Amino acid sequence: MAPQYPFPFRDGPGPDLESRTLIPAHHPGRRHPWQPRWPVLPRHLPELAGGQKLLGVVSFVNDIHTLGLDTAQGLLMTESFYWDLNDHSRAFTERILPKAPDNYSNQCQAGAYSAALHYLKALGEVGLERAKASDRKIVELMKRMLTDDDAFGPGSIRADGRKLHDVHLFEVKKPEESRGPWDYLKLARTTPAAGAFRPLAEGGCPLVKARRPGSAAALSH
Repeated sequence: MAPQYPFPFRDGPGPDLESRTLIPAHHPGRRHPWQPRWPVLPRHLPELAGGQKLLGVVSFVNDIHTLGLDTAQGLLMTESFYWDLNDHSRAFTERILPKAPDNYSNQCQAGAYSAALHYLKALGEVGLERAKASDRKIVELMKRMLTDDDAFGPGSIRADGRKLHDVHLFEVKKPEESRGPWDYLKLARTTPAAGAFRPLAEGGCPLVKARRPGSAAALSH
């Protein structure tokens, strides 16, 4: 079963690898979440012995390209988008590569494409003049419309603006597993959109509170 929010870590991520013990020797086999500071990573990876796993909480395929598989192999990392995940992600990458040769997209770059595409779809529904007259109209429509594109597949936008889609856990391949340039990740598991993000009710978003029935903002519209 894929893990779902909330994701319990017995050790919270530290500010960097220098600020705390990386791998406690008396805890073999544990996974150690960490928000990466890539310049200090290579000299610590050799310390991973005895089955420990390093988890890059915010990591990108471009980082693996910089480090190389010899250094990064075995690293666990989360990504919402990976270019070789499925036929749709590969089709997206084939369209983008001619415009950015030898620079494969990560989830942030693919996210920029996805957001722009969804906005343009909503703009087509609302019309340019209505969109100019009221930004709110197009934002509200973007939240009502389901999202779907080659980068992330089907998804949605919640009332608080949170984009919901599946999130994936990958493991960095060993050098001998790679079939060629940028073939760096293998899928470990997928957490469906419904369990991948903090629930709306726990977010405390002022926008959502203002839109609840009976609120002053809701009554004024």
